[in-house]
Amino acid sequence: MRHMLLFDTAFGRCAIAWHDEGLTAVRLPDEDHHLRASLLRHAPSAQEWPAEEALPAWVAGAVHDIRRLLAGESQDLKHIPIDLRSTGEFERRVYAA
Repeated sequence: MRHMLLFDTAFGRCAIAWHDEGLTAVRLPDEDHHLRASLLRHAPSAQEWPAEEALPAWVAGAVHDIRRLLAGESQDLKHIPIDLRSTGEFERRVYAA
């Protein structure tokens, strides 16, 4: 099952989508309705996660680290699992860099 979560950062509200294999989408700050619409275009079956406190540990860690990065802290995100099966060659090169 795919899930999505909107969460606050120093830059504004962001969003992520994921399933058991890893993150499938990340959206940088925008208005809530734009974030939801963008994620649902990418993952139409995603269900909004009900409470940030109940996130799977690896997703909570990803949210925490994204918040730190957007707050200006040096943060390595390489440990966050990303499902690259639906990405193109350009996106794969970006993620590798």
